Amino acid sequence: MAKEMPLKPAEDVNDEPVQQYAEEQNERFAWLKRYQPIWMTQLPKRNLPRTPDPNFQLISDKRLDHIQRIHQLDVATIDRIKADREFMETELMRYFRELDTEAKVKQNSYRLYQIRILMLASAATLVGSLQAISVDNQAALQIFGMGEALIALFTVFIIQTRGTDATLPGWLSARKKAEQLRREYFRFMLRLPPYDISMQQYDLKLKLSSRAAEIYNDQNPEEPSILEGDAV
Repeated sequence: MAKEMPLKPAEDVNDEPVQQYAEEQNERFAWLKRYQPIWMTQLPKRNLPRTPDPNFQLISDKRLDHIQRIHQLDVATIDRIKADREFMETELMRYFRELDTEAKVKQNSYRLYQIRILMLASAATLVGSLQAISVDNQAALQIFGMGEALIALFTVFIIQTRGTDATLPGWLSARKKAEQLRREYFRFMLRLPPYDISMQQYDLKLKLSSRAAEIYNDQNPEEPSILEGDAV
């Protein structure tokens, strides 16, 4: 009689085949994602991440290496970009990640809310039409009437529980502030107004910190003219 082999603990099981299968599935449907219409990519998702990605960068290391190869940037320029990016990590990027994620979540909630209301309105129209053509059938009339009542109750439930979290102004406000911070990020990188190349490093950093905090607190800082100052 063959000796039975002991089972491996769950934590020791190699999950490489599972990962490989997932990668193969992604490759198999990659062509579908490539040719799908733009509007399909903007459809709301049920499991959208609600926490910011702490590793997200507006200028990633890969992108920076690509720019360096293409434009043959010198070491001093690359070092300055990295130093600026490191400084803005705490003074600007943490605000941007928070607001960008908030805008995406509210955008997703708003669109999902609108689709649910549209589906409920379509269902109510369909049931109402069936109810109208069933006036001679009392049993069917009562069933469709109950259906209309249930749809109305569910609509009220959706509006009361989801409506406050799916407002258009909340989405637009978060997106506006996120894009303002994105603009400040690249203004600071390029030393565009209000960040003058002739300013001391301390003054540059102080101005960025101040403007980023004002944007985050929904206080629009004064906008300079693009004709002021010199870009690097």
